[in-house]
Amino acid sequence: VSEFETTKAVDEECSFHSKRCSTAGRDTCNLEPVTFSSSSVHPREEEIKSPVPDSKVKSKLFTRRKDVIIKTILRKCRKFTLNEFNARTKYLKSAKRKHGSLAYKEMLEDYIHFAYGADEDESLLIFLAAFLYHKDLEKSIGMFVTPNFDTSSIRRLITQVQDTLFKYSHQKFSEMCLDENFRRVFAHFDYFGSQEHKHDKEYAAGIEIINSQLQ
Repeated sequence: VSEFETTKAVDEECSFHSKRCSTAGRDTCNLEPVTFSSSSVHPREEEIKSPVPDSKVKSKLFTRRKDVIIKTILRKCRKFTLNEFNARTKYLKSAKRKHGSLAYKEMLEDYIHFAYGADEDESLLIFLAAFLYHKDLEKSIGMFVTPNFDTSSIRRLITQVQDTLFKYSHQKFSEMCLDENFRRVFAHFDYFGSQEHKHDKEYAAGIEIINSQLQ
């Protein structure tokens, strides 16, 4: 049997994933028959372990490392939320100067009602407190303690959020994507704050990667 005929037969057997093979190149195509069972790993589990896709086509969209793109977008999300928070509450210009960090909790409650239409949402309140001015949260941490959130759990959240923003790793990012409050904050940013950057293909691809993690 000729080499051409053998290759053709294998291609027919792998026809269901020919698109993937043509993108990645014949050398990376798995020529073994693919079988599925109830014990197979769900695709979402694979995405959580590795948030950055391996597609060579998508890779061409990036001139910088993907982890740099992702953490840049996360910091833009924080900056947008900070600006919106201060525009609404005048926390830095007025409230903090008059009352110090003791005003932080009250200003966050006002902002959450304005931006998210929510009242008495303590988990979102504490997440935003850690996401925005974590040092002010630490100074007034007693005001944020509730039966559901003690001092230790709040400090752990501060560490998780700040490490994801400023000591980024894919693992830390994947773990924060499981937090429902981060999902809400990023969805708000994506809808209201990221439109001006979406003409940038690299930025748009980074947004797509983050949103794929949040699904």
